[in-house]
Amino acid sequence: MVRTLFITEEEWAGQETSRTTYNFDLRVINRQLKKRGRTIFEMQPNDWKQIVKEKKWTYKTTRRKISAVRTFLRLRGVKEHFMFDLE
Repeated sequence: MVRTLFITEEEWAGQETSRTTYNFDLRVINRQLKKRGRTIFEMQPNDWKQIVKEKKWTYKTTRRKISAVRTFLRLRGVKEHFMFDLE
């Protein structure tokens, strides 16, 4: 099984374990979005709410997933996305 690297080693300045965790989180989110025919870049607030509801993530897990998506978007140069506004 080939794993998609959303965040590459060259892009990452932090700890390797954090990058690995973020990539895992992004793969989980990406799989859910594929079912809806969307990408992370196209994700809408309702998509996010449904994913969180379906997966029944804890608050801590949800915060980590938000952090992973925000980091990914920043590394890709995205400046406007609803994920940056989530509290």
